[in-house]
Amino acid sequence: MMNNSRIYFMEKIDTVVLQGDLFIMSFDGEERSYYGWNQVVEKGGNYKSVLVLSYNRSLLLKKKKLINSFQENDWETLEVPREQIKFIQSLNEIESLANATSITIDISCLRIPHFFLLMKYLKMIYPNKKVNIINTIPYDYIFGGEPFVSYKSYLGDLELCEIIGFGGVTDFTQEGDLFIFLGFEGALSLKVVEETVYKNLFLVNTMPSYYQKYKDISVINNYNLLTSKNNRILYAPAGNPFEVYNILDREIKDNQPVCIAPLCTKPIALGICMYALEHSNVRIVYPVSDIYNDIKSRDVHLSYVYGIDL
Repeated sequence: MMNNSRIYFMEKIDTVVLQGDLFIMSFDGEERSYYGWNQVVEKGGNYKSVLVLSYNRSLLLKKKKLINSFQENDWETLEVPREQIKFIQSLNEIESLANATSITIDISCLRIPHFFLLMKYLKMIYPNKKVNIINTIPYDYIFGGEPFVSYKSYLGDLELCEIIGFGGVTDFTQEGDLFIFLGFEGALSLKVVEETVYKNLFLVNTMPSYYQKYKDISVINNYNLLTSKNNRILYAPAGNPFEVYNILDREIKDNQPVCIAPLCTKPIALGICMYALEHSNVRIVYPVSDIYNDIKSRDVHLSYVYGIDL
């Protein structure tokens, strides 16, 4: 279990003043991409360097007036490549990342595979360092048509990928359990089930408790899986990664090969990532697309800061 010897915290962003060497922001065009940074500046926070992981540079330049203290020449911008290995190589070339000792990462709009890769990279170069993680929750999600079925984060074909650095144990003679942390899109979870060999299937409902309708949408879009026989249903709070860590610690036996698909909220993904970084028996898979729908939500509801140890 995540015991009392581990130092961590979870606070609303407007209650803390953040500062350090490096602030990493992910930008895809949504307001919550830069809301966390704007809050940091307005609260008097200060960072020596800012790194923008961008999925849409042209839109970033158009919205620069909305981002506090944005100076294109002073900020380092990385256009995030789709391929995992190219993303890792790009991180390795960033001087500010190599020299930082205190880092804050806004993961609000960072795609989950890139989030896991970044955390693994930081774990390798900054073992046992403290990192602040910001996640901003949108006020509402955008549905193109019927709200129960029309939300879509991707526009192209899906390919199930194992995330580099999270390959699990090398001996696959024993079938492991599969944990799917469900999101809005039933197509993602079905893709994982269809292309993964597993012993037992655990489905984890994680949608935000403050939006009951989104829990309903998750259940409806994953109905076929949720009603299948012999599947075990678990529940995890959408906003607390530390409780997610404890759920995995309780449900997964030591050294048991296990596969996890984090199709979920970012705080839930953070809890999964923290667990996977400490357990070599965990394999992480995620369905990726060649084309994404960047603008998936509108406005801002709440923003939290999570303090963790790598």
